Amino acid sequence: MFAVLSCYSLYIGSHNSFNALDTMSLQDEYTQLPIGFYYQFTEKAGFPMILGILALNAILIRIYFWNEDGKRIIHWMKWLSVFSLIYFILLPLGGYRIYRPHILRYDTVMPVTLCLFFLFGSSTLFMLRTISHIKGKIIYSILIISVLLIFTRADEPRFRENACERKALHALGTSPDSIVFLQQDCPVMSWGKTLNYKDSGQNAEVLAYWGVTKVKKLYFQR
Repeated sequence: MFAVLSCYSLYIGSHNSFNALDTMSLQDEYTQLPIGFYYQFTEKAGFPMILGILALNAILIRIYFWNEDGKRIIHWMKWLSVFSLIYFILLPLGGYRIYRPHILRYDTVMPVTLCLFFLFGSSTLFMLRTISHIKGKIIYSILIISVLLIFTRADEPRFRENACERKALHALGTSPDSIVFLQQDCPVMSWGKTLNYKDSGQNAEVLAYWGVTKVKKLYFQR
């Protein structure tokens, strides 16, 4: 089922409207990949913290808790590292996009992120269950709780960030014009502002199909 869904995703991606707009040679894409890797894993503290905890867990397991369960976790770390490496190598084949100029970004790295959190959870639970020394367990627990609090604080909800786009869609739906000038200074169904109304054709078709507008209405912004 996973393979079928992956193939379907590739098929859907072949019809992406950005395919014809954003072009870059495959060689240039691979030269951009290390830059994206550097920014993604160093610009914020999230990835270094998770990788640091995983390295600590791996060292402690290898030195103090080398039992059957510990070996299984190290085995998972090895194979998911291989998966991540293959994923990074194949990623440029997905094509270039102007909104992610360095190929690697928070959304394209999501499969690797999920692997890291799986390893973080499984290895951390193993450590908490296995550490028998009370002082060691307290110190380790404080470390893990601190990391979780940092991630929880960083994951602040942003429920009102779409208010500007909502106003723009409302203005578009209530306007009597077939070509509408939107005064809102924010992207509307796009990665940037739509300066030429001819570029809004596909979006206008979707908005009419969804019932946001009664008929197809093109739009533009300053």
